[in-house]
Amino acid sequence: MLFNEFHSRIRVEGKITAMKPIHIGTGEDSTNPAQVDAAVLKDSEGRAIIPGSSLKGVLRSRIEGILSSGIDGWRSCNILSKDSCTQQAAQIKEAFKEKEKVLKNQKTKVDERDADRKFRRLLQEEYIECCKEIYENSCDVCRMFGNGKLAGRVSICDMYTKDKINTERRDGVGINRDSGTAQRGAKYSFEIVPAGTEFDFLMIAENLDEKQKMLLEIILQMLKEEDISVGGIISRGLGQIKLSAITRTEINRDNIADHYGLGKKEASNV
Repeated sequence: MLFNEFHSRIRVEGKITAMKPIHIGTGEDSTNPAQVDAAVLKDSEGRAIIPGSSLKGVLRSRIEGILSSGIDGWRSCNILSKDSCTQQAAQIKEAFKEKEKVLKNQKTKVDERDADRKFRRLLQEEYIECCKEIYENSCDVCRMFGNGKLAGRVSICDMYTKDKINTERRDGVGINRDSGTAQRGAKYSFEIVPAGTEFDFLMIAENLDEKQKMLLEIILQMLKEEDISVGGIISRGLGQIKLSAITRTEINRDNIADHYGLGKKEASNV
């Protein structure tokens, strides 16, 4: 299913709880000796943030690992390889551009008044066929999460704490690989969001087919079972999260009119 027609939208809300401290850094090192070397990401009001893209990336990686284990009927590409879905999609788009050039040349040779309208209609039809071909040639992971040439079915909003939080400071030290002891001058500090901190969670999934609905259930199961960790320094036990207080709303073609107060849906003539 493409996005040119509405089929369904699943909205999942809940609470993400930090079961272990979380460190999602700003990516900037502090030069102020009074501050921590690696601060956590916060908004202007001091609320801690888990970027939706960070959690989505972790979930994608986990699903890739599961589907790459050789389960019949499922496919996962290596997004960095030469035969990835992204590379195949780029070739399909190049073929579409060639068709577009042909249509433009045909348009200049036609004297009809509606030549421009006909050109736009044919171009739209070719574009939809191009999108269908990209989708059909994509693996299950890219169909669900998207890639550089294909929009994903799942979006996760940035997650914020309700109020400004008090973070904690921890120290670390670099280890000399030869001696196995602390490296002189390699001491550093980092900031963490304490365990027990709650974040608001919102995930939206659109136009899922049956296989993608199965993947959605796996994603929610992993989040509920504390099977996902986000942020940095997870090898030291940080980042474990849990999803709870889940509410789920599904809008589809049968209830969309009532949901948005548009009145009764017209009966199909088919």
